[in-house]
Amino acid sequence: LKSCFLFMCNNYIIEPSAAYYANALGSSDAYAGIMIGAAPWFALISAIGYSYWTNYNYKTPILFPGTLMMVGNLIYSNAYSYQSMEMCLLGRAITGLGAPRIINRRYVADATPFSLRTIASASFAMATALGAALGPGMAILLDMFEFEFDIPLLGKQYFNGMTGPGYVM
Repeated sequence: LKSCFLFMCNNYIIEPSAAYYANALGSSDAYAGIMIGAAPWFALISAIGYSYWTNYNYKTPILFPGTLMMVGNLIYSNAYSYQSMEMCLLGRAITGLGAPRIINRRYVADATPFSLRTIASASFAMATALGAALGPGMAILLDMFEFEFDIPLLGKQYFNGMTGPGYVM
C-alpha cells in the first residue's frame, strides 16, 4: 500500500508546476502534458514485464521499480540545472518504467485470503486515491521553498517548486 501511495503521489505531484517547468526549460506549455503523460505511458509498457516477473517472486520486482523511480526523479530534477527538456522527459519515462502498481495489484490478488480480498482491494483503492490527492497538495507546499545546493559529482542544483517534487519523491 505504501508503494502504491508513493507511485500515485509521484505521478500527480508534478501537475501544478509542469507548465512552469516546461517554460523554464525553454519549451512550450504543450510539453507539460507530455511530462505528465510520460510516466503513465511507460508504466503501461513496464506492466507487461513486471507481470511476468512476479510469476517467480515479489521482492526483487518491487525493489527494482523503486530504484528506477528514484533515478528517474533525480534526472527529472537535475534537468533544470542543465536546462534540458530531453533530460526532463527521460526522467519522467524512467519514473514510469518504475511503476510498481501491477506488482502491488498482483500481490494483493495472490497473497490475500479470499475472506479478506474485499478489504484488501478497498485499501489498495484508498492508497491510490490518497496518493493522487496528496501529490498536487505536496507540490503546492514545495513551491514555498527555494534554495541552491551542491552535489559533488553533479555540481550546483536548485530546489524550487519545479524541481522539489522530483527531489522529494
